[in-house]
Amino acid sequence: MATTKPTLVRAVMPPTVSRFMRSNAPVRGIIGPVGSGKSTGCCWEVFRHAQEQTPGPDGKRRSRWAVIRNTYRELADTTVKTWLSWFPESLVGQFNRADMTHVVRAGDVEAEVLFRALDRPQDISKLLSLELTGAGQAGRRRYVGGHHPGHQPAG
Repeated sequence: MATTKPTLVRAVMPPTVSRFMRSNAPVRGIIGPVGSGKSTGCCWEVFRHAQEQTPGPDGKRRSRWAVIRNTYRELADTTVKTWLSWFPESLVGQFNRADMTHVVRAGDVEAEVLFRALDRPQDISKLLSLELTGAGQAGRRRYVGGHHPGHQPAG
């Protein structure tokens, strides 16, 4: 008896997440309560853009993404957990826990997703040296070093 390979499930997003995903603005953000679908929407947003890449000569749509969180513990406890719930290793490829990287192979898509922590200002250089298709920050918004653009220290 032949078995069929399971396929990825498409998620139905709440209205706010759907509006976020319909936007092609170069910089976007989304906020909402726990359980509102923000993380799921962001996971699918990476995959959506991976599917939109122009195929190479071999027909593969290759891309590289960085998913950023404040610490590696936060990445492991929340972000990676959510990611793998939607893009399980059994369907799209092994997740490399040593370097926090998942190469997703689904149809003609081959997307490398790097999960990185930027909990110290010097970690930014790690990200800047990468050749990426795109990057996004997951979880609670926090600026590396405690400062954000335009922040004027008191004094």
